[in-house]
Amino acid sequence: MKPLVLTKEGFNRIERILAKHGPMSPRDFDRRFAVWRWEIEQAAELGLVEFVVRKPPVGRPATVVHPRKNVSKSKSTELLLHAHEVPHELSIRHGRFLLALMLAPPLVRAYYQAGYRPRSYRAARACASRLAKRFHIQAGLRYVHRTGRFFHAFPEDLTLRGGGAWLAFLMRLPREPADGLRCRLSASRTLEEARSLVEGSSGTFVGR
Repeated sequence: MKPLVLTKEGFNRIERILAKHGPMSPRDFDRRFAVWRWEIEQAAELGLVEFVVRKPPVGRPATVVHPRKNVSKSKSTELLLHAHEVPHELSIRHGRFLLALMLAPPLVRAYYQAGYRPRSYRAARACASRLAKRFHIQAGLRYVHRTGRFFHAFPEDLTLRGGGAWLAFLMRLPREPADGLRCRLSASRTLEEARSLVEGSSGTFVGR
């Protein structure tokens, strides 16, 4: 699951729509082109588009999206990420699966409790086994074991793409870390921060 972040591709689409159809309301963006309001609001916060209130002679005023003047391509390129560069967040069902595994039920039951609905028990067993071997699931289990914090407090980069690096780092830590090390690890929000805190506390080279 990806976070709600405006990407370069999303802004380029907004720019093409405005160039072809002219200024329009956020509702028209949503209904005609499936461009969500949060995308337009993020573009407005970055100064790429602007909201203009039209006041007709009769009726209610309307909010219309206009392209911002004097916005260079280089500015939009610097501010936005490509779609493939946006990290995947831990999905809701993956989080439920991790929480269910922490309660130690059978693997297939944890898979069903996460919200998955396979067609047969054999398919559920195969899918649950495959999911449990993913790097970010293994890293999440080790993180909970070493810090005592559940999935809603996971670090920001403990995701589908960042699970391998976290797993390699956590496997170098002791199974039952000391209280000081546990607190430092649970307070970190990224892998680099966790490495610096752990290395600073122990003075050793950990998890590179």
